Amino acid sequence: MIRKKSFDTAMTYFDTFLWEHVSDCDMFAVTLPGDRIGYCIAMGALGNHISLALYIGKEGLASLYKMLAYDEDHPQGPDDDFNLRAETNLQCVLQFTDDAMTEEEYQGICRYMKQIDMEGQEGFPWPSLTSWAARRVPYPVNRQQEDDLVLALKAAIYVDAHLDEVLPVLRDTMPWGETIPLLTKEGKSWKVSETVVPTFTDIDYIIPDLPDHSLLDFIRRKPVKEDTEDLISMRILDVFITEELTKEDPAPYYPLMMARHSKDFFCPPIISHGVYQKDYNAMLEELAEQYADDEFRPEYIIVDSWHAFHFLKEFCEATNITLQYAYPLEEMETMFDNMYEDMFNPVSMYQQFEEFAETHPEARRLLDQYLKQNNKGELDAEELYELFSQIMEDSSND
Repeated sequence: MIRKKSFDTAMTYFDTFLWEHVSDCDMFAVTLPGDRIGYCIAMGALGNHISLALYIGKEGLASLYKMLAYDEDHPQGPDDDFNLRAETNLQCVLQFTDDAMTEEEYQGICRYMKQIDMEGQEGFPWPSLTSWAARRVPYPVNRQQEDDLVLALKAAIYVDAHLDEVLPVLRDTMPWGETIPLLTKEGKSWKVSETVVPTFTDIDYIIPDLPDHSLLDFIRRKPVKEDTEDLISMRILDVFITEELTKEDPAPYYPLMMARHSKDFFCPPIISHGVYQKDYNAMLEELAEQYADDEFRPEYIIVDSWHAFHFLKEFCEATNITLQYAYPLEEMETMFDNMYEDMFNPVSMYQQFEEFAETHPEARRLLDQYLKQNNKGELDAEELYELFSQIMEDSSND
């Protein structure tokens, strides 16, 4: 639970309007306990996401570098999703609605507002202290993260009060490899020195471990069907994050899907949750088993993202399949468009639910109960998915 003094510091920071005085490229650093360095950016110059972001160490900055690889003027399709969800940082965000808050956060805000005699104030901005990790749903900070973020907020408050001293020249590009101010708390005062921002040249792609060599040899020895190509696309799905899932894990991973398109037959998509490395290893293992079951191996595999390219590079080398990159792949775009259309179409979901309920009495009971309680008479895709997830979970436990 966020402490009152942390909320006090957050509200003091938002009263500075620092983001209106600096740009998103004006980075400063703060010394954290344990000889760690946190890199801070006051976001909000455009008015659509007001926060102080704290990137801890080189790992945190690497995630920022990867995120900034996204270029809205030169979109790169699926790679954008991976890059935009790569950030690993702590943020104090100014929220104007409770839509993005957990119940625990909301109750904490209510308690704080009551403590400062602001209970029930309409439109009152709420500070949300959250932790962001690559490909995971943002979640409330733990105690150490709260302490780190509060220290960064206090440093930002000092920066605003001494802007000409700390940030005399405003930047218009990120300061990779350049010197920036480093603030260190000394008693009740701050010492301002300098530190150099690390540099990065490449995006750090995650490479899965290869499956058993006997399986790879078996695929490599299969006859090649000339001029055949498989299309493969990997996507992060920002759906399927249900309330039940967040109860089990306050920061669940967004599902990762790998879809394979072959002109000769249907290939079921591979969907996986979980931590990155185990996630990737399991997905590559399942893909290898698919190819082991095929009569032929394709001459080419074509992917529409560099994340998928690096994911498959060693596998293709080991199985003697030529790997190529091309974007866009129209067949894959159509496949995912149709999938999302069905996914968010409550009528389609209801029809599938009805078919399932014909052979599953418990599904029939829950669906009838939902229809009875739904006084508006409108079908809601999210509610239907929550209900269907509950039934599928109960079925798997039987």
